[in-house]
Formats: sequence, C-alpha cells, structure tokens
Amino acid sequence: MIYTASVDDLWRDRAKLYIPWKRERLPIFYRSFHEVIQNVHDGYAYDEISASKTEYWNYLKGYHESWQVKPITYRAYKQLRHKFFDGIKLYRSLEAEGMRNPLLFHEKDGVGFLFAGMRRLVILHVLGTESCEVSKP
Repeated sequence: MIYTASVDDLWRDRAKLYIPWKRERLPIFYRSFHEVIQNVHDGYAYDEISASKTEYWNYLKGYHESWQVKPITYRAYKQLRHKFFDGIKLYRSLEAEGMRNPLLFHEKDGVGFLFAGMRRLVILHVLGTESCEVSKP
C-alpha cells in the first residue's frame, strides 16, 4: 500500500527508520551525504578532486573491498566515482521531476525500516519537500 508521509516526520525519525544491520554507519551516511547534497543545492559543482576530499567519498570507500585497497585500481575508482556522482544525478532528477517511486519500507521481526530511499529522503529534506509517497507492505 502507498501512503503519504511528512518528510519532516521521516527526517526526525530517520535513526529509527534506518536498516537495523547498518545502523552503525547511520551518522556518517546522513551527515556526509547531506553535506554533499546541501553544497550542490547551494550551487557548488563537484569535480573528481573535490569529490574525493569529502567525507561521503570516504563513507562510500568503506562499502566495497576493492575501494579500500591501496593503490585503488582504475576500475574500482571509476565505480566509486560513479556512485558518488549518481547521488548528485539523483538530486538533479528529484529537483526537476519529483519522485517517481515511493520510499520503500520493509518489516522484519516486527520492526519496520526504510529499505530503499535513504538518499532520496536526504534530498527531499534539503529541497524542503513537505510530503512524499511511502510504500509499506
């Protein structure tokens, strides 16, 4: 079922809504991705060098083994770069067209959590969107 939810309420409860097995990375994700999106919203244009100096870049590096190896391979670097700039591309898409798909909630062992849409939630918050669609099982 699809419901309408307040972005402010979702933002306020984001710690409770985060995927349970990833909660230790929660503060880093929200802080670092929010900073990047806020900067883009304020008109900053990231290039490869400035992107690689952000906390979000380092957050992403922690996700994939090949991104943690030093020196990083060109293929791994391209994947990491793509993941970083994909967040900015998502921002541009949401800014221009709005949401195409609802945020996706799941429930496991009686606990509901936001399974898909954490980056979109950050972007909606930065854009000042009042409400969004949420899909619940």
